[in-house]
Amino acid sequence: MIGSLNVSSEALLAFAKERKIKPIGTPPVEAFDAVEPIYAAGSAQVTFCRFDDDRGLRWLEESRAGAIFILPHLAEEAHNRRKALYLPCEIPRFELLRFIERFWKEPPWYPPSGRNPDIHESARLADDVRVGAFATIGPDVEIGSGTVIGTGAHISHSSIGRDCRIGSNSIIGGPGFGYEDDD
Repeated sequence: MIGSLNVSSEALLAFAKERKIKPIGTPPVEAFDAVEPIYAAGSAQVTFCRFDDDRGLRWLEESRAGAIFILPHLAEEAHNRRKALYLPCEIPRFELLRFIERFWKEPPWYPPSGRNPDIHESARLADDVRVGAFATIGPDVEIGSGTVIGTGAHISHSSIGRDCRIGSNSIIGGPGFGYEDDD
């Protein structure tokens, strides 16, 4: 993904205080540099865990993340199993999204004037993709064959498969946009 994150431990702790989150543990690093899925995160990265059962404890024990937004009732047990900065909150994924919204730095991209639709030079579209008026296809986008992009849609940093329909004025790939695994 294009963009960057560089958040000092102090800034993360200040964010937690502002959000009325009482951290458990101490930050393992002076600064955090990315948001990653729980299974891929390292000590300088932030993630979240939404599971409230043994799956959650297993994910937390196996993760190497330095800071984890977590459900409150798992925080003490997780901290006893593995040291990290735990940020207990009622809806971990939403708090992570608020964190991303605050600290993620998206590089500027200025669509070329006069082009309609605006399609970034790095975007890869199959030959038969249809793109509606006033749509913006940003950097790091791949769109599969037969896909239709609606009027005014904005897509960046995403892969869209074959034969998809993206509605008018949809936004895909902005900061915080993503998915989570149910396993």
